[in-house]
Amino acid sequence: MPSSTTRAGLPYPIGTDPVSDGDDAIKNLANRLDGSSGALASAPYGMAAGTVSVVFSNVPNSSAAVTFPAGRFSQPPNVLTAGQNSFFVTAAGSITATGFTMNVRHAQNTNQTTTVPTNWVAVQMTSASANG
Repeated sequence: MPSSTTRAGLPYPIGTDPVSDGDDAIKNLANRLDGSSGALASAPYGMAAGTVSVVFSNVPNSSAAVTFPAGRFSQPPNVLTAGQNSFFVTAAGSITATGFTMNVRHAQNTNQTTTVPTNWVAVQMTSASANG
């Protein structure tokens, strides 16, 4: 079939293709979009990102619960964290398919009374695994 492709390599039928060949073009498109082959083969199964403010009340360590968008992950994803202040260290804990705990510690382990903005990114590469 003389179908054409997009810049990303996704196939589509052209006007001169016989209607009977349309099912092949749609099948090829579906296979590419599901991430099993072609340009989207390395696209994540699920991904989310956000910010959370962690409140400190005269303590050196604090945490905040983060909830992922509903249904985004089928497995606990890989979670990367970052602080927006170099005096604080961040880490993800208690990671599940529905959320995690953003843990933050003052770099010198001294008591703080402040609010620390943090960033996070969560990625699940395949339907069965965070890695991939």
